[in-house]
Amino acid sequence: MEILDLSTNNFRGVLPNSVANFSTNLSQLYLGSNQISGHIPSALENLASLIILSLERNLFTGVIPTSLGKLTKLQVLYLDMNMLSGKIPSSIGNLGQLFKLGLSSNKLEGSIPTTIADCRNLQILDVSNNRLTGEIPREVFLLSSLSTLLNLSRNLLMGDLTVEVGRLKNIGTLDLSENNLTGKIPNTIGDCQVLESLHLQGNFFQEALPSTLASLKGVRYMDFSRNNLSGEIPKDLQKLHSLQYLNLSFNNLEGEVPGEGIFQNISAVSIVGNTKLCGGVTKLHLQACPGMKSKEGKTNVLKLTIIIVLVVRETTLNESNGHEDILF
Repeated sequence: MEILDLSTNNFRGVLPNSVANFSTNLSQLYLGSNQISGHIPSALENLASLIILSLERNLFTGVIPTSLGKLTKLQVLYLDMNMLSGKIPSSIGNLGQLFKLGLSSNKLEGSIPTTIADCRNLQILDVSNNRLTGEIPREVFLLSSLSTLLNLSRNLLMGDLTVEVGRLKNIGTLDLSENNLTGKIPNTIGDCQVLESLHLQGNFFQEALPSTLASLKGVRYMDFSRNNLSGEIPKDLQKLHSLQYLNLSFNNLEGEVPGEGIFQNISAVSIVGNTKLCGGVTKLHLQACPGMKSKEGKTNVLKLTIIIVLVVRETTLNESNGHEDILF
């Protein structure tokens, strides 16, 4: 037997250690979407030929066994949506062939192990919705293999977003939202040239949005809401023709809102909660920027100026003709 798929049933009870008695040729084991409880048995390490281990959407408790690090042929490991606790074992770095790792929606604590950098084929890393703390290891951003998804959202991660984030040149979706990240969004974010979806909302990022965001030519979704960002909105964001959604709400942004590109579609842009913004398209109903007049106002002023000039000129000519009549 090489493949065993028992997923999406209503199986209950615990997964016994006798699972290790399956054929050593077993390469794919699917037990997801059941109601299996108890601990993940350490005996799984004996299934040395496993390429896919899918245990997501169950009721597993306890810690992730360090012995899973012995499954060196593993390419896909899904433990999402259980009740696993404890730390992510550093032995996860032994899985050099792994390209999908899903640990989301558990109760995992502690920091992200730096050994994750040894998973050099990793394309998807999702540890969202846990209780992870500490800073994001720079080693995570050095995983050039990450191409589909890096999701660290809804944790308790803190510290600055390091400049190494720009090393994720092949990443499609980057989600660091709903954490306690601080400092400035680094300019190197513009080096993520393949990025399509960027989620940084719900943090404590400060200072101005980097102008290098305009380098993300293929980006479709960006959310910077609920931070402490300040300064002006980079005008070149209006040149991002692929951008379909931009959320800048509830920051401290100020100055004129750009009026072209996505900023013309008020249903695709959110800027609420930034009381110092002004201008933009009329549908935003923002106050006019200081020292600026509407196009209509400028046109009326121009018309009035022309009329005054013509009247003055006509009056001058008439007076001149009157003097000539007197002289002759």
